[in-house]
Amino acid sequence: MNADGTSQFAPNATITHPSTGCYNLTFAAGTFTPGTVAVPIFMPIGDVFITSSFSGSVAGDGSVTPSVCFSGDAAFNYTVTGQP
Repeated sequence: MNADGTSQFAPNATITHPSTGCYNLTFAAGTFTPGTVAVPIFMPIGDVFITSSFSGSVAGDGSVTPSVCFSGDAAFNYTVTGQP
């Protein structure tokens, strides 16, 4: 992810940048197994730190929207795994 919220490579995901340092990742239906929990791992690039992150249960259609806020706008890498 670039600091402005544009993605370098984000298959099955739409990323929004609603406020300074905050990003929402929406994964399309069918990406994860319904009833599991999506576990995101965020890795900021630069002199920032994570102030909050959230991920909920995967919806019945296999979609999920994890989010993260850093101490400022930042480029970052992420991975998301589904857990039973």
